[in-house]
Amino acid sequence: MHGIGAIRYLKEAGIKIPDQVKVMSLTGHSIGGMLETAMTSVELPSQEIGELITRNIVHDIESPKNIKKKPVHHELGVTLIERETT
Repeated sequence: MHGIGAIRYLKEAGIKIPDQVKVMSLTGHSIGGMLETAMTSVELPSQEIGELITRNIVHDIESPKNIKKKPVHHELGVTLIERETT
């Protein structure tokens, strides 16, 4: 939603998108495609993110309390949806 506000502000300031400034959203909301100037976005795999978070929480709950936990790193694919703001 921050990208939508940025686009509105830039247009009100007379700044041309994407000629002078490029705007991109990281949320992947489909609403970006419905704007007057359709916003480029990165689509995140929300389902996978939710599943990983849930598994990590369950693992933490079931682990003995005295075990030191290491950071967990996951790489997930994202999709670039190119529209008019880049």
